[in-house]
Amino acid sequence: MPEYTLTDSEGLTKGNYYWRVRAVDGADNQSEWTNGQLFKVSGLNWWLILIIASAAIVVIIIIWRLVSVSRKSEWK
Repeated sequence: MPEYTLTDSEGLTKGNYYWRVRAVDGADNQSEWTNGQLFKVSGLNWWLILIIASAAIVVIIIIWRLVSVSRKSEWK
């Protein structure tokens, strides 16, 4: 399956973009261009950032509680 990965210098800024392709064979025969396909480049949605931050806080609290309980049992 043909694919292409952008380099860092080719990275796209946030926005809406269209892409299209056409085939060219070894004899330089060319197909018509395909219809443009929309794709969007954006940052993380605010709700996704909130979920990730909440999950991180919960993990930190759980680890803190486990360490705290473990230390208390060592002191007895």
